[in-house]
Amino acid sequence: MAMIGVGGLAGGAFLTVKSTENIVQYFKISDIVGGLFITAPMTALPKVFATWSITRSGQISSGITSVISDHAATMSIAMFPLALVGVQISDFKLFANNLFFVFLVPVLYALFIHFGNRNSEHVFLRSQVIALGSLLPVYVIYMIYFVI
Repeated sequence: MAMIGVGGLAGGAFLTVKSTENIVQYFKISDIVGGLFITAPMTALPKVFATWSITRSGQISSGITSVISDHAATMSIAMFPLALVGVQISDFKLFANNLFFVFLVPVLYALFIHFGNRNSEHVFLRSQVIALGSLLPVYVIYMIYFVI
């Protein structure tokens, strides 16, 4: 079953990238915009499903923590070193704003978890979950209206 799952993930990743390439070419938009707004959300869908099933069982903090930590780790460990070493940056404003949001999420996460609750427990409050969850729409709106 694991091998079938890995094969399914590989096939889905390939089709997602090829579909993004076709959409980008058809609409004549830049590759980075296609990657940010088509490929990235599509690759996040499995995590969204996992989060949905976790939060459905009443574990809201676990669900939002899983998503935030996954994306923060992916962007900081996988993407940032590659960007510094081998990727030529053609749109520095876009790159800098992406990095700002990449660093903003884990910083807010740490601040909320450490200082946000008056009890001795380090847990998320509902308002903190809403604040962290609202960062994605804020990011998309900001990028569309002020960067792109």
